[in-house]
Amino acid sequence: MLRLVFGLPIAILSAVYGPANATEASTHQFRQVHAAATSIGVPVHYVTGRTGECSNERLLGVYVFAERAVYLCEANSDSDARLFKTFKHELWHAAQHVCRNMASTLTDDQIRDALPHADRATLRELYPEHQHRAEAEARVVAQLPTPDFLRGFNNVCRHLQ
Repeated sequence: MLRLVFGLPIAILSAVYGPANATEASTHQFRQVHAAATSIGVPVHYVTGRTGECSNERLLGVYVFAERAVYLCEANSDSDARLFKTFKHELWHAAQHVCRNMASTLTDDQIRDALPHADRATLRELYPEHQHRAEAEARVVAQLPTPDFLRGFNNVCRHLQ
């Protein structure tokens, strides 16, 4: 049985939705996710050079809390699929911040069940402990197929749209 929290399907198979099996995102999907960002007043900046927020070549995107803005580092990405997954990840950080005041949407068990092992190691190595939960949740939600991601996003942010 598929469990739902705020409209998000939780039975996520990372092997199916992980980067190795990701399909190229369509222009339509990019537009849908961009429209979701706009619906809560979050601008999306597509950065084509390695400057400003995207000066670190390993960074594919970032949500800047102080600006309430998403930056996507196009020059640092080797595929549209990776950039699109990053877009959903960073937009989920925006939803966490703008729509939920940093309150969690998923339970610890849901995150634990869906977070790929490689992401667990990345969290421990690269993020301070106080950011682990929000980062893990964003990584899990970014794995969702776009219609499910948008349904969850719209449910979480419906009071602002």
